[in-house]
Amino acid sequence: MKIADISEKQLRQKIQALRTWVWGDNLDEPKIDRWLENFSNTSFKSGTITLQEQKFLGLFLLSCCTFFNLRELRAMIRALYRDLVEYPAIQRIKRENQGISLRDASKLLQTELSNTRFVPVGNPSESGAHILYYFRQENKLKVDHFLQGIDIMKLGLKGNKLRHPQVKHYIFIDDICGSGSQARDYGKHICGLLRKSNNNIKTTFLALVATKDGLKEAQQGGYDNCASLFSLDDSFRVFEKKSRYFELYDDGPVQRERLKELAIWYGSKLMKSDPLGKFGGQLLLSFAHNTPNNTLPIFWSNKNGWSPVMQRFGKSL
Repeated sequence: MKIADISEKQLRQKIQALRTWVWGDNLDEPKIDRWLENFSNTSFKSGTITLQEQKFLGLFLLSCCTFFNLRELRAMIRALYRDLVEYPAIQRIKRENQGISLRDASKLLQTELSNTRFVPVGNPSESGAHILYYFRQENKLKVDHFLQGIDIMKLGLKGNKLRHPQVKHYIFIDDICGSGSQARDYGKHICGLLRKSNNNIKTTFLALVATKDGLKEAQQGGYDNCASLFSLDDSFRVFEKKSRYFELYDDGPVQRERLKELAIWYGSKLMKSDPLGKFGGQLLLSFAHNTPNNTLPIFWSNKNGWSPVMQRFGKSL
Protein backbone atom coordinates (compact mmCIF):
# COMPACT_ATOMS: atom_id res chain seq x y z
CA MET A 1 0.00 0.00 0.00
CA LYS A 2 1.12 3.52 -0.77
CA ILE A 3 0.50 6.72 1.18
CA ALA A 4 -0.44 8.29 -2.15
CA ASP A 5 -3.30 5.77 -2.45
CA ILE A 6 -4.96 7.09 0.70
CA SER A 7 -7.67 9.65 0.01
CA GLU A 8 -8.03 12.95 1.84
CA LYS A 9 -11.48 11.77 2.92
CA GLN A 10 -9.96 8.70 4.59
CA LEU A 11 -7.42 10.84 6.44
CA ARG A 12 -10.11 13.21 7.66
CA GLN A 13 -12.21 10.26 8.79
CA LYS A 14 -9.26 8.89 10.77
CA ILE A 15 -8.68 12.30 12.35
CA GLN A 16 -12.40 12.58 13.10
CA ALA A 17 -12.24 9.24 14.91
CA LEU A 18 -9.25 10.48 16.90
CA ARG A 19 -11.19 13.63 17.74
CA THR A 20 -14.11 11.57 19.00
CA TRP A 21 -12.08 9.26 21.21
CA VAL A 22 -8.95 11.22 22.10
CA TRP A 23 -8.59 14.85 21.04
CA GLY A 24 -12.08 16.06 21.92
CA ASP A 25 -12.44 19.84 21.94
CA ASN A 26 -8.69 20.24 21.55
CA LEU A 27 -9.05 19.74 17.79
CA ASP A 28 -11.84 20.66 15.41
CA GLU A 29 -12.34 21.00 11.65
CA PRO A 30 -12.02 24.81 11.51
CA LYS A 31 -8.73 24.63 13.43
CA ILE A 32 -7.44 21.94 11.05
CA ASP A 33 -8.47 23.93 7.98
CA ARG A 34 -6.83 27.12 9.31
CA TRP A 35 -3.67 25.13 9.94
CA LEU A 36 -3.66 23.70 6.41
CA GLU A 37 -3.92 27.23 5.02
CA ASN A 38 -0.42 27.88 6.40
CA PHE A 39 1.04 25.79 3.59
CA SER A 40 1.46 28.39 0.86
CA ASN A 41 4.85 27.85 -0.76
CA THR A 42 5.19 25.53 -3.76
CA SER A 43 8.86 25.81 -4.75
CA PHE A 44 11.31 23.57 -2.93
CA LYS A 45 14.83 22.27 -3.58
CA SER A 46 13.48 18.93 -4.76
CA GLY A 47 11.01 20.62 -7.10
CA THR A 48 7.41 21.72 -7.02
CA ILE A 49 5.04 20.38 -4.39
CA THR A 50 1.50 21.59 -5.04
CA LEU A 51 -0.60 23.09 -2.27
CA GLN A 52 -3.04 20.20 -2.56
CA GLU A 53 -0.19 17.71 -2.08
CA GLN A 54 1.13 19.66 0.90
CA LYS A 55 -2.24 19.74 2.61
CA PHE A 56 -2.66 16.02 1.98
CA LEU A 57 0.78 15.31 3.48
CA GLY A 58 -0.02 17.62 6.40
CA LEU A 59 -3.20 15.66 7.12
CA PHE A 60 -1.25 12.41 6.96
CA LEU A 61 1.27 13.74 9.47
CA LEU A 62 -1.49 15.00 11.76
CA SER A 63 -3.20 11.60 11.64
CA CYS A 64 0.02 10.05 13.00
CA CYS A 65 0.18 12.26 16.09
CA THR A 66 -0.23 10.89 19.60
CA PHE A 67 -2.36 12.93 21.96
CA PHE A 68 -2.79 12.26 25.67
CA ASN A 69 -6.08 13.69 26.89
CA LEU A 70 -6.82 14.45 30.53
CA ARG A 71 -8.36 11.03 31.18
CA GLU A 72 -5.27 9.28 29.81
CA LEU A 73 -2.96 11.70 31.61
CA ARG A 74 -4.56 10.84 34.95
CA ALA A 75 -4.24 7.11 34.19
CA MET A 76 -0.57 7.59 33.31
CA ILE A 77 0.02 9.47 36.54
CA ARG A 78 -1.48 6.61 38.54
CA ALA A 79 0.68 4.12 36.64
CA LEU A 80 3.81 6.23 37.19
CA TYR A 81 3.36 6.14 40.95
CA ARG A 82 2.30 2.48 41.03
CA ASP A 83 4.99 1.08 38.72
CA LEU A 84 7.96 3.34 39.48
CA VAL A 85 7.43 4.31 43.12
CA GLU A 86 5.03 2.06 45.04
CA TYR A 87 5.67 -1.43 43.61
CA PRO A 88 9.50 -1.17 43.52
CA ALA A 89 9.50 0.09 47.12
CA ILE A 90 7.24 -2.74 48.30
CA GLN A 91 9.45 -5.30 46.54
CA ARG A 92 12.59 -3.85 48.12
CA ILE A 93 10.98 -3.80 51.58
CA LYS A 94 9.97 -7.47 51.21
CA ARG A 95 13.53 -8.41 50.15
CA GLU A 96 14.98 -6.58 53.14
CA ASN A 97 12.42 -8.10 55.53
CA GLN A 98 12.04 -11.77 54.63
CA GLY A 99 8.61 -13.16 55.46
CA ILE A 100 7.00 -9.78 56.04
CA SER A 101 3.33 -9.58 55.13
CA LEU A 102 2.08 -7.27 52.40
CA ARG A 103 0.12 -5.33 55.02
CA ASP A 104 3.21 -4.68 57.14
CA ALA A 105 5.26 -3.87 54.04
CA SER A 106 2.66 -1.28 53.11
CA LYS A 107 2.96 0.26 56.58
CA LEU A 108 6.73 0.56 56.15
CA LEU A 109 6.14 2.17 52.77
CA GLN A 110 3.98 4.83 54.43
CA THR A 111 6.81 5.50 56.88
CA GLU A 112 9.22 5.93 53.96
CA LEU A 113 6.79 8.25 52.19
CA SER A 114 6.70 10.50 55.26
CA ASN A 115 10.41 11.10 54.56
CA THR A 116 9.94 11.47 50.80
CA ARG A 117 9.11 14.62 48.83
CA PHE A 118 7.85 14.91 45.27
CA VAL A 119 9.20 17.92 43.41
CA PRO A 120 8.43 19.25 39.91
CA VAL A 121 11.32 19.78 37.52
CA GLY A 122 11.64 23.46 36.64
CA ASN A 123 9.82 26.44 38.10
CA PRO A 124 6.27 26.41 39.56
CA SER A 125 4.70 27.71 36.33
CA GLU A 126 5.99 24.88 34.11
CA SER A 127 4.27 21.65 33.14
CA GLY A 128 6.08 19.52 35.73
CA ALA A 129 4.30 21.46 38.48
CA HIS A 130 1.02 21.21 36.58
CA ILE A 131 0.96 17.40 36.55
CA LEU A 132 1.89 17.13 40.24
CA TYR A 133 -1.53 18.57 41.05
CA TYR A 134 -3.08 15.50 39.39
CA PHE A 135 -0.34 13.27 40.81
CA ARG A 136 -1.40 14.14 44.35
CA GLN A 137 -5.10 13.68 43.59
CA GLU A 138 -4.86 10.40 41.70
CA ASN A 139 -2.51 8.74 44.17
CA LYS A 140 -4.24 10.11 47.29
CA LEU A 141 -1.05 11.58 48.70
CA LYS A 142 -0.83 14.22 51.41
CA VAL A 143 -0.04 17.82 50.52
CA ASP A 144 2.94 17.57 52.89
CA HIS A 145 4.58 15.12 50.47
CA PHE A 146 5.11 17.87 47.89
CA LEU A 147 7.59 20.72 47.59
CA GLN A 148 8.72 23.25 45.04
CA GLY A 149 12.40 23.22 44.18
CA ILE A 150 12.95 26.60 45.84
CA ASP A 151 11.73 25.14 49.15
CA ILE A 152 14.38 22.42 49.40
CA MET A 153 17.32 24.56 50.51
CA LYS A 154 17.69 27.55 52.77
CA LEU A 155 20.41 29.68 51.23
CA GLY A 156 22.53 31.90 53.46
CA LEU A 157 25.76 33.85 53.56
CA LYS A 158 27.22 31.36 55.98
CA GLY A 159 26.24 28.38 53.83
CA ASN A 160 23.22 26.47 52.60
CA LYS A 161 21.02 24.37 54.85
CA LEU A 162 18.30 21.82 54.22
CA ARG A 163 14.85 23.18 55.03
CA HIS A 164 13.61 19.63 55.70
CA PRO A 165 16.52 17.65 57.18
CA GLN A 166 14.25 14.66 57.89
CA VAL A 167 13.66 14.06 54.17
CA LYS A 168 15.70 11.11 52.85
CA HIS A 169 14.41 10.87 49.28
CA TYR A 170 13.54 13.53 46.70
CA ILE A 171 11.63 12.41 43.62
CA PHE A 172 11.70 14.91 40.75
CA ILE A 173 8.88 14.59 38.25
CA ASP A 174 8.24 15.91 34.72
CA ASP A 175 5.73 15.14 32.00
CA ILE A 176 8.24 14.59 29.21
CA CYS A 177 11.99 14.18 28.91
CA GLY A 178 12.79 14.96 25.28
CA SER A 179 16.41 16.00 24.87
CA GLY A 180 17.01 15.57 28.61
CA SER A 181 18.84 18.90 28.86
CA GLN A 182 16.41 20.48 31.32
CA ALA A 183 16.43 17.47 33.67
CA ARG A 184 20.24 17.27 33.38
CA ASP A 185 20.83 20.95 34.19
CA TYR A 186 18.24 20.96 36.97
CA GLY A 187 19.79 17.84 38.49
CA LYS A 188 23.34 19.19 38.38
CA HIS A 189 22.18 22.18 40.38
CA ILE A 190 19.83 20.66 42.93
CA CYS A 191 21.53 17.26 43.39
CA GLY A 192 24.82 19.06 43.89
CA LEU A 193 23.34 21.22 46.63
CA LEU A 194 21.70 18.22 48.32
CA ARG A 195 24.88 16.12 48.36
CA LYS A 196 26.90 18.95 49.85
CA SER A 197 24.39 19.06 52.71
CA ASN A 198 23.81 15.30 53.13
CA ASN A 199 25.50 12.76 50.91
CA ASN A 200 23.02 10.05 51.99
CA ILE A 201 19.97 11.73 50.46
CA LYS A 202 18.54 9.73 47.56
CA THR A 203 17.42 11.50 44.37
CA THR A 204 15.21 10.11 41.60
CA PHE A 205 14.05 11.61 38.31
CA LEU A 206 10.80 10.30 36.80
CA ALA A 207 9.03 11.27 33.55
CA LEU A 208 5.74 10.15 32.11
CA VAL A 209 7.32 9.96 28.65
CA ALA A 210 11.01 10.01 27.74
CA THR A 211 13.15 9.41 24.71
CA LYS A 212 15.93 6.90 25.32
CA ASP A 213 18.58 9.51 24.51
CA GLY A 214 16.84 12.06 26.72
CA LEU A 215 16.82 9.73 29.71
CA LYS A 216 20.54 9.03 29.22
CA GLU A 217 21.17 12.77 29.18
CA ALA A 218 19.08 13.26 32.32
CA GLN A 219 21.28 10.72 34.12
CA GLN A 220 24.17 13.16 33.72
CA GLY A 221 22.36 15.39 36.21
CA GLY A 222 23.58 13.29 39.11
CA TYR A 223 20.33 11.55 40.09
CA ASP A 224 20.64 8.16 41.76
CA ASN A 225 17.97 6.80 39.44
CA CYS A 226 16.20 7.93 36.26
CA ALA A 227 13.15 6.21 34.75
CA SER A 228 10.05 6.83 32.66
CA LEU A 229 6.65 5.24 32.26
CA PHE A 230 6.89 5.24 28.45
CA SER A 231 10.18 5.07 26.58
CA LEU A 232 10.46 6.37 23.01
CA ASP A 233 13.12 4.92 20.74
CA ASP A 234 14.29 6.47 17.46
CA SER A 235 11.32 5.01 15.59
CA PHE A 236 9.24 7.79 17.20
CA ARG A 237 11.42 10.40 15.49
CA VAL A 238 9.24 10.94 12.48
CA PHE A 239 11.89 11.46 9.80
CA GLU A 240 14.42 8.84 10.90
CA LYS A 241 15.02 5.98 8.45
CA LYS A 242 13.46 3.53 10.89
CA SER A 243 10.46 5.80 11.55
CA ARG A 244 7.39 3.76 12.51
CA TYR A 245 5.12 6.18 10.70
CA PHE A 246 6.22 5.19 7.19
CA GLU A 247 7.38 1.58 7.48
CA LEU A 248 4.10 0.03 6.29
CA TYR A 249 3.96 1.97 3.02
CA ASP A 250 5.70 1.14 -0.24
CA ASP A 251 6.31 4.82 -0.92
CA GLY A 252 7.17 5.55 2.72
CA PRO A 253 10.83 6.56 2.17
CA VAL A 254 9.90 8.94 -0.66
CA GLN A 255 7.01 10.56 1.20
CA ARG A 256 9.08 10.77 4.37
CA GLU A 257 11.70 12.85 2.57
CA ARG A 258 9.06 15.08 0.99
CA LEU A 259 7.45 15.70 4.37
CA LYS A 260 10.83 16.35 5.95
CA GLU A 261 11.56 18.99 3.33
CA LEU A 262 8.21 20.66 4.06
CA ALA A 263 8.74 20.50 7.82
CA ILE A 264 12.22 22.02 7.57
CA TRP A 265 11.19 24.77 5.15
CA TYR A 266 8.17 25.92 7.17
CA GLY A 267 9.73 25.05 10.53
CA SER A 268 12.74 27.27 9.85
CA LYS A 269 10.35 30.24 9.71
CA LEU A 270 9.10 29.31 13.18
CA MET A 271 12.21 27.97 14.97
CA LYS A 272 15.20 28.91 12.86
CA SER A 273 17.72 26.85 14.81
CA ASP A 274 15.38 23.90 15.46
CA PRO A 275 12.92 23.53 12.55
CA LEU A 276 12.20 19.91 13.53
CA GLY A 277 11.65 20.66 17.21
CA LYS A 278 13.99 21.45 20.09
CA PHE A 279 17.35 19.77 19.50
CA GLY A 280 15.88 18.10 16.39
CA GLY A 281 13.30 16.21 18.45
CA GLN A 282 11.05 15.21 15.49
CA LEU A 283 8.25 14.10 17.83
CA LEU A 284 4.54 13.85 17.02
CA LEU A 285 3.29 14.20 20.57
CA SER A 286 0.96 16.43 22.56
CA PHE A 287 -0.69 16.48 26.00
CA ALA A 288 -4.00 18.00 27.05
CA HIS A 289 -2.15 20.59 29.17
CA ASN A 290 0.65 21.42 26.73
CA THR A 291 2.65 20.40 23.66
CA PRO A 292 6.40 19.81 24.17
CA ASN A 293 8.80 21.87 22.08
CA ASN A 294 10.39 18.61 20.88
CA THR A 295 7.30 18.15 18.71
CA LEU A 296 7.49 19.58 15.17
CA PRO A 297 6.92 23.36 15.48
CA ILE A 298 4.67 23.38 12.41
CA PHE A 299 2.04 21.88 14.74
CA TRP A 300 2.26 24.27 17.70
CA SER A 301 4.09 27.49 16.84
CA ASN A 302 2.15 30.74 16.51
CA LYS A 303 5.05 32.87 15.32
CA ASN A 304 5.01 34.99 12.17
CA GLY A 305 1.28 34.62 11.69
CA TRP A 306 1.34 30.82 11.71
CA SER A 307 -1.95 29.26 12.83
CA PRO A 308 -1.18 26.22 15.05
CA VAL A 309 -3.24 23.05 15.31
CA MET A 310 -1.86 22.15 18.75
CA GLN A 311 -1.59 24.26 21.87
CA ARG A 312 1.72 25.09 23.48
CA PHE A 313 2.38 27.34 26.45
CA GLY A 314 6.03 28.30 26.29
CA LYS A 315 8.20 29.71 29.06
CA SER A 316 7.76 33.18 27.56
CA LEU A 317 4.80 34.51 25.63
